[in-house]
Amino acid sequence: MRYADQMQLDPRVIGESWYKELSCHYTEAQVMELAVFVALNLGFHAVFSTLEFTPAWNHIGPGGRWVDRAATPAPSSG
Repeated sequence: MRYADQMQLDPRVIGESWYKELSCHYTEAQVMELAVFVALNLGFHAVFSTLEFTPAWNHIGPGGRWVDRAATPAPSSG
């Protein structure tokens, strides 16, 4: 989780020491899979925010508030 949080906050901080620590717990392939997964998700989040896209799943909304999609009424179509 620290890796994903740091990637969002400031990825310039992540360097060799971060990957060395991850390699104590994961294989090289698993570290790469984690890195790609985090990058894709952060990228999707950035794109969706520019499109004012509302995810169809529970998520953290504006102001850091939790949005429960099941409790959110559907927009009216008329």
